[in-house]
Amino acid sequence: MKTDPKTPSPAYTVTPLNNFDWYEGAGVPTPCRDAEHALSVAKGILERSLAHEHAQSKDPTDPEELIERWDDFGDYPSINPPLNPPFDPSTYARQRAEEICRDHQAGVTDEATEADDNDGTDEEDEDDAYDPDCYAFQSEDSYPIGQLIAAMRRLANRPDLPADTAANLKVFLFAMERLPLVTPGVRMSLGLRLDQGGESDWIEIRMEDGEFTLGRGTWIDGDSDTETVFEVTPDYRDGDAFVATQFAESFAACASDVCREVVIEDFSDTPFTGWDLAPDRKRWSELPCSFL
Repeated sequence: MKTDPKTPSPAYTVTPLNNFDWYEGAGVPTPCRDAEHALSVAKGILERSLAHEHAQSKDPTDPEELIERWDDFGDYPSINPPLNPPFDPSTYARQRAEEICRDHQAGVTDEATEADDNDGTDEEDEDDAYDPDCYAFQSEDSYPIGQLIAAMRRLANRPDLPADTAANLKVFLFAMERLPLVTPGVRMSLGLRLDQGGESDWIEIRMEDGEFTLGRGTWIDGDSDTETVFEVTPDYRDGDAFVATQFAESFAACASDVCREVVIEDFSDTPFTGWDLAPDRKRWSELPCSFL
């Protein structure tokens, strides 16, 4: 008797927890490749939560207020199986709260003196600071990227994928797993499209010439309407992790819909050969975090 092969379980899962039922992501685990990826995802969840609470705090220089707000309303990511050494969300949140408030105070001081002491060197340093081999993601972006990777892995298991689509999806997934690093030679788009009665809608991820975008669109009565919700290059980022997470959830839902066609376009001049390019899983934790 033949049995269908089971998809291997991810090495780790990270589950956002919350003490209020209305939190949309509560109890939904995110599969992770390994311990480093799980730690990055957990920290990304906390960064988003702390950033939100810091934006709402009455005194943005008081870490105790931020910790109290996070304790009442924040996320408590749980990593399974536990890491060794274990990850303590409370300890990490307190450390980041102090850093966030300290950085905010420093930023206020810098803004107060910038008009009197600015010779243009800051802009020059900023221009020279970016890494052309790494997208200008923020550390909290690792969470929606992890969700997109998990959805693509499930997508790759579709039994009806044409051979050329499956081959291109393998390349696209390889480049996704190398993020936040740029993968040279990948100029592709991955879309999930639904056609009905002459109308269609789609959701799309694009990597092309060092530009990474998330977008969606519709075709109704001969009119096309497209929207880019997140965009990042090595020296530019437009969007936020909250919007990217909502996009990732929509993409995962579309990926599970067998009625949606997997459409991969390859704009590369030559076939991809960079399989020896290595990822840098520690890079996410080294990226800066945006605080509103």
